[in-house]
Amino acid sequence: MQRTIPTSLIPSSFEQISLTAGTDVFTLNSTMIAANPRYLYFSISGGDVRMRHDGTNPTDTTGVIMYDDTDYSWEAFSNPSDLKFALNDTTTAATIDMQAYVYPDGD
Repeated sequence: MQRTIPTSLIPSSFEQISLTAGTDVFTLNSTMIAANPRYLYFSISGGDVRMRHDGTNPTDTTGVIMYDDTDYSWEAFSNPSDLKFALNDTTTAATIDMQAYVYPDGD
């Protein structure tokens, strides 16, 4: 399936998140947060993860499940410091590759 990035957005930052067994909760790095992205495009590989975007930590059994070998995109994204990831209880490792985009005028 072809993915289309909304027009007028420009790439701002990239992050690769590596989660392994025993890893607690992972948040976005300071570069990604400072960019204040408005659109995120990312993929999950290696295993399932849990996500929360309300500032609360996900656990290995709670949070929105995001499946292995799946691409995700979020338009009108905000509050990047509230986005948190954790491994799903049946997963021993996972990688999240995330590309962030902003509008040229910084909004």
